[in-house]
Amino acid sequence: MNGTPIDAGQLYEFCSRALGIRDVDDQPVSSLAELFAQIGMRPATAHDDAFAMTMPVSPQVVNTSGALQGGLIATLADVAGGQLGLEYLQPGTAMTTADLFIRYLRPIRQGSALAVPRVLRAGRRSLVMQVDIFGDSDSELAATATVNFAVIDRKDTPTAVSGTLARGGNVITRC
Repeated sequence: MNGTPIDAGQLYEFCSRALGIRDVDDQPVSSLAELFAQIGMRPATAHDDAFAMTMPVSPQVVNTSGALQGGLIATLADVAGGQLGLEYLQPGTAMTTADLFIRYLRPIRQGSALAVPRVLRAGRRSLVMQVDIFGDSDSELAATATVNFAVIDRKDTPTAVSGTLARGGNVITRC
């Protein structure tokens, strides 16, 4: 991928194939890492050196009112929580999003969104994350999400296309 922003048609095609709504044709399916790169989603560091994820506001990712699209904010929260959650997994386990609740507080119209996850509960079968999403100024809370991840035995996971994100020189695989 060349880092150009993804357009709505490309996103629809990718999601349609990933969800099984359309048959896979001869075109290769993008990995999640490629999709994230196209929309500018990448690892970052919060003001207190905590792990975070960021995504820039650009014309390709805004809604009709000019703010960062809500579904992408939810995706940013999910990915940020998931990436932090990988550090809590035991060998032989994987995780998947069980549910996500998000409350949008104010629009993000410029700069970048910064998602800062923290663990609320790390159990044997679930991880619960609180993810705060800030607007361009680090102090402006734009949304907050609670994400519940189910922890499952890796042998129970179906074969799927996995994406990777680079973080601090390491490559983290997300199931």
